[in-house]
Amino acid sequence: MKKVNWRNVLEEFPLPREDPGVKGEIEGELSPPKVVLFDVYGTLVKPLIGDLEAQLRNQMSVESFEETIRRFGLPKGIGEDLYRGFYSKINEIHESLRTLGIKQPEVLIEHVWMELLAEKDIRISVEDARSLAIFREMKANPVAAFSGAGDCLKKLKQRNIKLGIVSNSQFYTMPILGRALKIDLDQVFDREIVFLSYEVGFAKPDPYFFLLVRTKLAITGTDPGEVVVVGNDWINDIMASRKFGFQALFFRGEGREQEYDPATIGDGCAVAFNYNQVKTLLGIRG
Repeated sequence: MKKVNWRNVLEEFPLPREDPGVKGEIEGELSPPKVVLFDVYGTLVKPLIGDLEAQLRNQMSVESFEETIRRFGLPKGIGEDLYRGFYSKINEIHESLRTLGIKQPEVLIEHVWMELLAEKDIRISVEDARSLAIFREMKANPVAAFSGAGDCLKKLKQRNIKLGIVSNSQFYTMPILGRALKIDLDQVFDREIVFLSYEVGFAKPDPYFFLLVRTKLAITGTDPGEVVVVGNDWINDIMASRKFGFQALFFRGEGREQEYDPATIGDGCAVAFNYNQVKTLLGIRG
């Protein structure tokens, strides 16, 4: 296998143009927050497919596996086997963890790659597996920053509002995000309130996810009513966080149809379609 530092793989791909979001009317209102927690896929960036769970549902892009084996010099003819085995392996791991009572388990994607190739007597390191994983992800699921997302984060930070992440994600999510937004994430987000599913072993909307978020914030003296969760998925982000008392901002910038209950929109729950509206709802002017 050709050796490439996985951090350098990102530079092989051009940055897509920013996405402006869509037109629509603001709904609801929010109290001024002390903390804002952002989802990633569909919220800060627009993905071609979505997070790993969305890819698992759609099982798309056999071509991305074929291109990955060519890029890294793996044996010809195994692309389709990897494609089928990839989703099958993830489902297998999920089912195994569900028997332990984890409703929405998460995988370590580099370990999935290592196990798949080990079944073909190809032994690779974790670093090699990460190179394969991030290359395939960029081929199958490129992302574009939503216009104004980076500016929104900077202005919230300037107002001493703590910023965090609540994302169904893998090791490559944050590097991809930082590159797309053209910002140093370490200068923007408070690492203590960055919640990534691959680091905790379970994903939204598992109730343990936002229980963990609420618990960590409570330890710092932050009440959930002082926190806004910004997300694009009505079930995973909005309903899941509202159950634990958080304010929620339903971001519909992708323009895709989702069923949601308009009766729940109001005080502490709002809807925005682009980042100008997000800034308005979060109290940012200009």
